[in-house]
Amino acid sequence: LFALRGDGKNDFWRYSTSGDSWTPMADTLGNVKQGGALAYTGGDYIFAFRGAKKDFWRYQTSLDFWVPVKKAPDNVEFGGALAYDGGIEIYALRGSGKKDFWRYTIPIEDVFEYNLRAKVDKKYRIDARIRISGGTVTVLMWDIN
Repeated sequence: LFALRGDGKNDFWRYSTSGDSWTPMADTLGNVKQGGALAYTGGDYIFAFRGAKKDFWRYQTSLDFWVPVKKAPDNVEFGGALAYDGGIEIYALRGSGKKDFWRYTIPIEDVFEYNLRAKVDKKYRIDARIRISGGTVTVLMWDIN
């Protein structure tokens, strides 16, 4: 589980259910305020609203790294929310009783990038990182140990 601290802080945390412990991750790109929200896309990425501003970011879990994505059309306020549709769209509510409803289309190369780990037998393990963009599969890293 991942969580923004909020309250004007830039702390970002990961919670381990098995270890019942919190681990600090890379700080966000700015202080998170009212309307801060997260949406997990099921792969290596988490998208976030900063809140109280137009900032919209992407966090890469494998690299523990934040990048700005695109500005929201207007400031996100109390009750701002993000939802991932399971495909290539993230939907957003502006919050604070406003009727604004936005859609962000995730670039295809961001959606289909995977870390793979397979145990071949008791002796060997394969680690790979691949990117699927349209009909092209690119092997970014391959390791057998």
